[in-house]
Amino acid sequence: RLGSSIDNLFQTSSTSSFYVVNGEYQPRICFQTGYYRKLRIVHVNIAKDMTLTLSGSDTNNCNLYLLSKDGVTISPVPREIASKSMYFTIASRADVAIMCSTNGERELKSGNTIIAYIDVNPLNDLPGPTSLSPQFNPIRPNYLSDLQSTNVPSSNTRTIRVNARNINGNAFAGENAPPQFIITADQVYEWSISGATAHPFHVHVNHFQIISGGNTGPTGWTLNGDWMDTLGSSATVRFKTDRFGGKVIMHCHILEHEDNGAMAFFEIDGGCDANYNHYGTSSAPNCVSTCAFNPTTTTTTTTTTTTTTTPSPTTTTSTTTTTTTSSTTSSTTSSTNNCGLNGASCSSNDQCCSNNCKNGGCRGN
Repeated sequence: RLGSSIDNLFQTSSTSSFYVVNGEYQPRICFQTGYYRKLRIVHVNIAKDMTLTLSGSDTNNCNLYLLSKDGVTISPVPREIASKSMYFTIASRADVAIMCSTNGERELKSGNTIIAYIDVNPLNDLPGPTSLSPQFNPIRPNYLSDLQSTNVPSSNTRTIRVNARNINGNAFAGENAPPQFIITADQVYEWSISGATAHPFHVHVNHFQIISGGNTGPTGWTLNGDWMDTLGSSATVRFKTDRFGGKVIMHCHILEHEDNGAMAFFEIDGGCDANYNHYGTSSAPNCVSTCAFNPTTTTTTTTTTTTTTTPSPTTTTSTTTTTTTSSTTSSTTSSTNNCGLNGASCSSNDQCCSNNCKNGGCRGN
């Protein structure tokens, strides 16, 4: 029994597999008629992928838009999914917005299996937007800048092969083993990943951008240019080692396969460790540990001379000339802020991606 002798939440006498949503079996999710709700969906099944479809007798009056994948907003956003289907490889995540303009019950189904019910009713007090904004390209930090047109040197390209018991032919040999390879901070890399259809590939720290392949799921669900950190098919991807150095884990997300050796780590030389200390060799890019907006102030002093002529109090023919000198000080500011290893300068505090700029880069750069 699931959870037996541990707690009373997940207990069942069933011998068949089934899905739960936030601990509930086939829960009822309430929507107010004509209003959008955002669902953040995490597929935590450790053995197989899933296609989740909004079903029912009146789904023609429902809209479903994709907003983000694996925590990164897609571009442009929102993206309508006409099939009203969503694809999840193991451990992948997505944010979607759903609205139904007519009352009634719908279902979220995986094949013929009902995962949850959608109850659409005008009496459900769950107001939200009645429409979504037109598509736009979100402002992203530098480490998520578009890499599709980037020229990647051949020295920064690599093939990654994922199998049931190894990665690149090598089973995991422990954290004290040498890394499979070493790359450098503040560089763009391109990987060709194979085997991920049967062995979903996940990498820590750095999301990657789909360059080609990887188009799993319904039409429009995955497009070139999307950013992800969990891949369910073979693909060519690019990413930037923007800030952090050290050992980085990559593995098959079928946990049984990972436990049997389908896990490895590589090393990023340079950048920051978890405590924002420099990591790696002295020739690698330095860690930029502080980058709050600290503008320099340039002071300019302007001297103004004023000459005033007045009659002399003792004669009618002579005059007194008085010269007054005053100083006016004005200040201008210029940015010295660096928001990442790329050394980008921000012209105002509002352009920094966060108070300590951990995200790297500047808004709009």
